[in-house]
Amino acid sequence: MVINKYMEIGKQIKKARKARDVTQKQLGEAIGFSEAHISYIETGKRNISVDKIKQIETILKCDFRILSGEFILFETKADKLYEILKYIFGTPRNYKEITRIWER
Repeated sequence: MVINKYMEIGKQIKKARKARDVTQKQLGEAIGFSEAHISYIETGKRNISVDKIKQIETILKCDFRILSGEFILFETKADKLYEILKYIFGTPRNYKEITRIWER
């Protein structure tokens, strides 16, 4: 059912927003939506475009994995690179080396 997918996306957005200590109003202002519209998205009552999801990812420094129903918060560029490498190759053994190179 389509509405379940909207609800799942909304739950992920809410979880990421709260993890970053951002209010609905702050997030809404950042992407051009009202606080009420963010609330509707988080409860699955409104759909959200891929472009807006990408904006939210940038603002909240996270990656929504919509198909798997999870999200990942990134603290640094190295965290994001680590997740990408882990996805492609499995867990890299030399995380500290990757971090050192990436942070240059």
